[in-house]
Amino acid sequence: MIRKLLAVIAATVLAVLWSIASPGIAHAADLAPPPTAVLHEATTLTSSAEPAPNQASTQVAVDNVLDKTLTLKLATIAFLLGTLLPLVNGLVTKARASPGVKATVNLILSIIGGVLVAFQTNNGKLTVLEVLAAAAAVYTGSGVTYNHLWKPTNVAKKVANVAPHRGIGKPVFSPPPR
Repeated sequence: MIRKLLAVIAATVLAVLWSIASPGIAHAADLAPPPTAVLHEATTLTSSAEPAPNQASTQVAVDNVLDKTLTLKLATIAFLLGTLLPLVNGLVTKARASPGVKATVNLILSIIGGVLVAFQTNNGKLTVLEVLAAAAAVYTGSGVTYNHLWKPTNVAKKVANVAPHRGIGKPVFSPPPR
């Protein structure tokens, strides 16, 4: 169970790092400020007040890297939203509802979450491709975290038992034990 938890954490970290990384990120050598120190009399090393000629281009590179680093992309936000979706699904469905009802509610919540994420990350502009990609990421995140985090740790069962008789779906009773 601990290995599954670590696998989910590692997958989430890799998804975040993958979404932040981009082929256009400047290398560390490009980010280093150019040397602007000058040697004055009496061998005192001081920094010059005027910027070096290529310092402006270095500042642009630093700003670009910071913009890319601080901006989470659509897939990451959607996947992170999907990690919480099984808990929401447990709250809105009955604890003993059929698996088909729970799966359908999960799909509907994933589509709604995908539309919201695509709307938020694109400043109110929606495209079909981005909505589908976000909905797929939400659905994938919900499935992975339910099966490998919430279900093995019994968190999903505890959340579903908050209001077991309220919500969507008819209760499915298992046959009595023999």
